[in-house]
Amino acid sequence: MTLYNLSKEFEALYSLANESEGNELIELYDELQCSLTEKLDNSAKILKQLQADAEAIKAEEVRLSARRKAIENNAERLKDMMLTALKSSGEAKTKTTLFSFSVRSSASVSITDESLLTSGYLRTTTTTAPDKKAIKETLDKGIDVEGAKIVYNDTINIK
Repeated sequence: MTLYNLSKEFEALYSLANESEGNELIELYDELQCSLTEKLDNSAKILKQLQADAEAIKAEEVRLSARRKAIENNAERLKDMMLTALKSSGEAKTKTTLFSFSVRSSASVSITDESLLTSGYLRTTTTTAPDKKAIKETLDKGIDVEGAKIVYNDTINIK
């Protein structure tokens, strides 16, 4: 379902834009037999619809992520309740027709105050990334920066 009425050719283009990785889309776009203004107009309609589709998917991802987290939390709570029930029974192991249950003890470190740890117990991690703003400022002054160049791109504005 699209926001706009599209001809069959452009409906096919919209469907392909929703389902393909790109090459088929380019081929179909190039094959469209219509005026430049008609092609641009209908393409803008498809673009707006694709952007709306992407936003709807993003909202659904957020909703599903929240649902996943709630289910994971409930699973963890159920697991804790099962552990409590098994420990309360006084048995370390039990078996049913479907599952075997046992209590396993393990040890882990809990950091209570990181500021009190000596340097021997701390790890340092460093990340580096190009400072594109500084590089652009240098290149704009006409100074070469080895390993970088300014790339000019054309984009289309649709209002």
